Amino acid sequence: MKRVLFYFLLLGLVCCYNPKKSFQNRFEFIPQETVLVAQVNDFNIIKNTFTSQPLLSKVHPLIDELVQPLVQLSQKMENRQSLVCLTPQGKSNFALSLIYERQVQYTTVTNFDKTITYEGVSIGVFNLNGKNYYEAQMGTVNYLSNSQLVLENSIRNYKNKTAGIIAPDFYRLTKTLDNNAPMQLLLHANAQILLESIFPETPLFPSISSAWIAFDFNTQRDPFTLDGVSFLTPLEPNPINFINGLSRQEMLSPEISPSKITSFFSFAIEDMKVLEREFKNFSRSENLALSNIDFSPFAVVDELALLTINENDAVILHLKNSENINPLIFAENGTPNSYRSISYFPFELASDFKMLLSVFGSKSSLQWATRIDDFIVYGSSEETIKSIISAYKDGQVLATDFGFKNLMKVLANKSNFLWLGNTLELQSLWKKGAAKDQQEKWDAIPFTNYPLVALQGVGEDGFVQMRFTIQKDNPEMGKNGVVNQYSFQLEAAPVGPPLWIKNHRTKAMDLVLQDQQNKLYLFSNTGTLYWKKQLSGPILGPVKQVDLYKNKRLQMAFRTPNRFQILDRNGNLVPPFDIKLGQSEIPLSVFDYDRNRNYRFVVEEKNRLRMYDNSGSTVKGFRSRTLSKPLMYPLKHIRLGAKDYIVLHSEDGSIRLLNRQGEERVKIKNTLKTSNNSIFSYRNTFTTTDEKGNLIQIDQKGNVVSTPLELSPGHQIDMSTKSLVTLSDNILTIKGIPVTLPYGNYTPPKLFYLNNTIYVTTTDKDAEKVYLFYSNGLAVDGFPVYGIGPADLSNADDDKALELVVQVDTNGFMIYQIN
Repeated sequence: MKRVLFYFLLLGLVCCYNPKKSFQNRFEFIPQETVLVAQVNDFNIIKNTFTSQPLLSKVHPLIDELVQPLVQLSQKMENRQSLVCLTPQGKSNFALSLIYERQVQYTTVTNFDKTITYEGVSIGVFNLNGKNYYEAQMGTVNYLSNSQLVLENSIRNYKNKTAGIIAPDFYRLTKTLDNNAPMQLLLHANAQILLESIFPETPLFPSISSAWIAFDFNTQRDPFTLDGVSFLTPLEPNPINFINGLSRQEMLSPEISPSKITSFFSFAIEDMKVLEREFKNFSRSENLALSNIDFSPFAVVDELALLTINENDAVILHLKNSENINPLIFAENGTPNSYRSISYFPFELASDFKMLLSVFGSKSSLQWATRIDDFIVYGSSEETIKSIISAYKDGQVLATDFGFKNLMKVLANKSNFLWLGNTLELQSLWKKGAAKDQQEKWDAIPFTNYPLVALQGVGEDGFVQMRFTIQKDNPEMGKNGVVNQYSFQLEAAPVGPPLWIKNHRTKAMDLVLQDQQNKLYLFSNTGTLYWKKQLSGPILGPVKQVDLYKNKRLQMAFRTPNRFQILDRNGNLVPPFDIKLGQSEIPLSVFDYDRNRNYRFVVEEKNRLRMYDNSGSTVKGFRSRTLSKPLMYPLKHIRLGAKDYIVLHSEDGSIRLLNRQGEERVKIKNTLKTSNNSIFSYRNTFTTTDEKGNLIQIDQKGNVVSTPLELSPGHQIDMSTKSLVTLSDNILTIKGIPVTLPYGNYTPPKLFYLNNTIYVTTTDKDAEKVYLFYSNGLAVDGFPVYGIGPADLSNADDDKALELVVQVDTNGFMIYQIN
């Protein structure tokens, strides 16, 4: 919800669109009357998300008639950025069209069943699972559709240089799309027919646009989030325009609304006069039967909330001033009824306000009213009033519900409106209204793990920004500091530990692993498999991420014993980086001397070094090509001050410090025999330990300082530029603070700096326990947890909680969330 300023500036920059000027992009090829457009930027992510994610994989069978042909046709697109369009044909049918731009040099070679011509354009016809599909090329655009009529209409538009969609706001919305998201959705208000065919009844769900709305599909959090924007169009009759001129607020009605609702909708009202003005405009446009609209009795109200509880309705008003309440809002009429020491009365609202509530979705007549603190509550029955009183008295309200709290972590604190749905209650309604062949599919959806769904809206200078999200419930998170959140498996035992890597599309983290069959896997931060790829051998050392093209799109660089390879995030080889090498067990080195992404890739083979640049060409200026001694570790680049050093650490424990050209930069004044630990940059020195357990520090003049640490043989270390961690026998020392662990067989300690906090982890492989400590030596709450190998720690999604991934059985892994 932080892109408001971006959209505001964008609206001032985007010029009015002239649909008859020329065909400038693929959006102009969209058929007229289309109600849904999906721009798919990464089909692999979308396909794997919808087939592997526990919730979405059970939802997509509801639209199987659309999904299956799309999956099959997607093979033609070769994962190019593509548009998927749904266009009404008749009352209940929708034509499916796929539009994508070809490479200029690319020529389609397809075996068609037959070919027809329309207005000079060749249309290939082919059969897929008993249905005809039609394919044509218009300029650099490929167009596939299951409707000959829709395709011919688009050809005619193309010939006339007329866009299928002529609404200027549509093209303004396309400019807001985040192309780094795996998919975006553009929905027209008329898509309601399609949505209602899938979700037959959704109480109180707001009408969010009278024209187009754009959503970015976000897979950062389980299972997904849609971040959207739409323009406010005051001249068109739509309740969304009621927020025009009203400020966002923190919603207070959850403090009194029962947690067990079917649907909930709250609306912020900074100024009741503004809402009255907008409602008058709406009522004139819709010819509502109202002789007078006067909301002045409600001037003390700053929030309106509607609830459905089973089949009963309720309305909650929050009072910003609880003195001198107008009797048209609340009056103690007649003899009060009482429940749990709170009185309630028969009551009827004025007709103009009842009409406003019906526009928001209230269907029942409200017959009872009560006042609870600064809230007025209306109910359709006495049972409704009693249920709200009980929830308030027992503290069983939305504000204290953990599912609601969990959901609010990804929503804004202040908004103009907020809709919530209880998924289990809605599931029952959707199943009830579905066709018989769909009802079993509804039963299979695991909504128990996803208790609430939300839509939040924030208005800003002529547009509304929205977030639609459903989040997984973790009921144990309120009790424990760590929760086993997701699990996933490889096909065989892993080679090496799991590694978090950056996902440039979602700005979150993914997981890369390899198994003993040399298959490389990429998983999402929720354990969803994106892809797997067969390699020629095991990856040596960790995968390194690079940005070869300097466009913030990351690739994965690594070497196997006989190859140096770079893959894009879809698992495709990046030419020319499939370089055959001589046999070696030394991992790849990657240098970025000036942090300008002019990389140097160094590989070792047969005691010789080879260095490559971004284009895969050999760098000839590096002189230390022949090694006199085998390497213990790959070459390492360290910068101290303004100087670069390349550390050459040999198998016999000796160290050389070179410059960029591979010439000796510093002559080390003492003969060294280091331990089997790596060299680190620590407090402006080159630092490691020796076989006797001393800390060895080398300054930039080659002076060596040895500090006794009394570390045992086989000790292990890790460092940052200012922090030192050692593990000697069962003593873990973090920045000088000793922590005594049970005797065991421990993995090397790993130091992490996340959320301005230092963490250290190690795993006892014998006891199968993963430990996590702060820099002060205190254990993180909830640890140790179960695990059998080295763990990796990251802030893998968009909340503040950390995620730790670790192997838990032969080929299985667990992702823990740490509160």
